[in-house]
Amino acid sequence: MFFVNKSHSKKDLINCFKNLEIDLDKNLTKHEIIESLESKIRECKFNDYIKNPTELIEYLKRPTSRQKYNERKKREIMCIAQKIIEWSKNKYSFKIYDNINQPYNDIISI
Repeated sequence: MFFVNKSHSKKDLINCFKNLEIDLDKNLTKHEIIESLESKIRECKFNDYIKNPTELIEYLKRPTSRQKYNERKKREIMCIAQKIIEWSKNKYSFKIYDNINQPYNDIISI
């Protein structure tokens, strides 16, 4: 068994190997999936992103680049999204925003 960084979720692993044309059993636990990976690496059809087994192993050792937000950040994003939705439901009225740059900046921030 080789090392897989703990930041990779079970879903990340399943999707990564799906891109390499290997189907992993979704009913297995993350630990069971990691144990089975060593035998699956030889069967992979590598692509432009991951070109060979060495690159795949290195990719799995590194932390995932996917951002994980804490609860506070999630709430901020939800509030901004709700404000944008309300703005659109009010026919883009400037009662919610003072100028056109504010909604643009909010949209870009999320």
